[in-house]
Amino acid sequence: MTKKLLRPHQKVIKILAFSLALFGAQAGHAQQAFVATGGDATGAGGSASFSIGQVIDTAPESGSGSVSQGVQQAFDDAVLPVTLVSFTAAVVNDRVQLRWETASELNNDFFTVERSADAVHFEEMTRVAAVGNSNISTKYNWTDDGALTGTSYYRLKQTDFDLTSTYSTMRAVTISSLAGTIVYPNPAVDLLTVRDAKNQKSDRSYQIFDLNGRMVMDKTVLNSHKMIDLSPLLPATYVIRLSNKSEVKEFKIVKN
Repeated sequence: MTKKLLRPHQKVIKILAFSLALFGAQAGHAQQAFVATGGDATGAGGSASFSIGQVIDTAPESGSGSVSQGVQQAFDDAVLPVTLVSFTAAVVNDRVQLRWETASELNNDFFTVERSADAVHFEEMTRVAAVGNSNISTKYNWTDDGALTGTSYYRLKQTDFDLTSTYSTMRAVTISSLAGTIVYPNPAVDLLTVRDAKNQKSDRSYQIFDLNGRMVMDKTVLNSHKMIDLSPLLPATYVIRLSNKSEVKEFKIVKN
């Protein structure tokens, strides 16, 4: 079979025809420029709504249908001043230790630690200077040495150099109002002292039980330092139970 040779001008025409066919095939999947605010994308035979990203026109060859992809790459283009990755509050020896960590900071002036007893009304406890600008992890901490008894709430207020501020979520901690309460001497003869190390003024009651579970005394402690008269009791081992509206604490005592 004789091979037919193409003249030079015929080769150019054939290559040009192939190029036009390839371009025409790709034109059915054209990609629009980046759009930052969102809107509606219109393609051959249909449309779609989108948010942030680049719109893709995927109209089928038949020329009828709808845009099947409205967004190629969605993301938030806002720059956050501080990325807070953790914020914790923990009770340690009747004090509250606060720790927080940022992954990055931009124009960050300082943090304010705020505390509340009701999760509504907050007061400023301290301010902690920030590093300002950073793209690495930064750790902070502060300890509340005068923590409230009961449940209290903590939050962070982050303030930029331009005084713009944002708040973290709250963290709740609970400190027992009976924490630190001691009874002495033990063994006791006639008088037993009940002392609250936190000097709480709220009323609390106490009951004394023998080892058979029978209650032998029931009184109310009116202040933070109370003497209990054990003289009516026979020498034996007892359990004294202190309680308030929400907590109970027990001690084993010996009466001589």
